[in-house]
Amino acid sequence: MATTEIAAESTEVGFVVAKIGGAFKRFRTLGHVPAGTEQVFTGEEDFAELKLKEIAEIYSAVTGQELKKFKDKKVGIKNLIYQFAKLPEMAEEEEAALDEPAAPAKSGRRKYVKQVRGLYRVMASTRDILKAISELAPQAQAVYKVMVDGGKAEYPEEELRAMVDEAKKVGKLTTTQPSWRIFQYYRGDLIRCDAIKDVATKSAPTGKAAA
Repeated sequence: MATTEIAAESTEVGFVVAKIGGAFKRFRTLGHVPAGTEQVFTGEEDFAELKLKEIAEIYSAVTGQELKKFKDKKVGIKNLIYQFAKLPEMAEEEEAALDEPAAPAKSGRRKYVKQVRGLYRVMASTRDILKAISELAPQAQAVYKVMVDGGKAEYPEEELRAMVDEAKKVGKLTTTQPSWRIFQYYRGDLIRCDAIKDVATKSAPTGKAAA
């Protein structure tokens, strides 16, 4: 089915969309997105660093159409936002299913894997890591500095949220956006350059499978 191209001046609507298992899903709130998800979109500013071709590829993945040629990046972003807003929000039970137990192992023992939402480890600051961080956006560098200055090896999401909120209040993180959105946006960059690691997935003790 063909889709209608949206003009660049069209009204923006709100959304929280993330790429899960190769598909784009719309979540009720940013807090429902699984920890460690690298592609998260919550507003027009999240497309700032994408190239027009990347925007067209995401549009194609969402609509199921062949690559669409937009006349410019601004028009492409508006059309993609429109398609994101049309995605049905995941129901509560669908979001909960992302944390369901794994299937029984062949040994007959059932291994449960529970997603602990948000636990981030600060990696050792090697020369290569510091060089990679220096090439990131100033906001990404500021987030990393907040974590390093905190003096801990790992931070639960709740604690890290409070830390970046405080950093914004005292001027260590400069942004007009919610501070947690900035962390969500640059989280993937920090993980890719090995500055931090998402260690949210924990394995609970195994037990015998039911007969």
